[in-house]
Amino acid sequence: ALRGRPSGARAKWNWLLVLFVGSYAQAQVTRRSVGETLLYSGKLDLETAAPALAWLVSHKHARSHVEALTRVHLDTLFFLEQRWEAIARVADGLLKEGKLSGRRLRALARI
Repeated sequence: ALRGRPSGARAKWNWLLVLFVGSYAQAQVTRRSVGETLLYSGKLDLETAAPALAWLVSHKHARSHVEALTRVHLDTLFFLEQRWEAIARVADGLLKEGKLSGRRLRALARI
């Protein structure tokens, strides 16, 4: 297992979503391509994701790295589509306040 990383397939898929959603949101806001954003500001996310992607493939939760990345890509796009208003409120709050308490974050996201 990966130390400090989620165990189990579901946890790994969710963790990959968390890794990529920030870069995807940044790409949407800056109107850059996702690929360009991942290559620059999301490079660490890609490097961090590699062991989880390899684990998913080696444990037959995806047939290949391409299939795993495609699933993460589609899951991330769906998540952003469903949660964009909450993400925008949190981002605006961070810009205005600099940091957010858990209570403030939940209020902005309306969790």
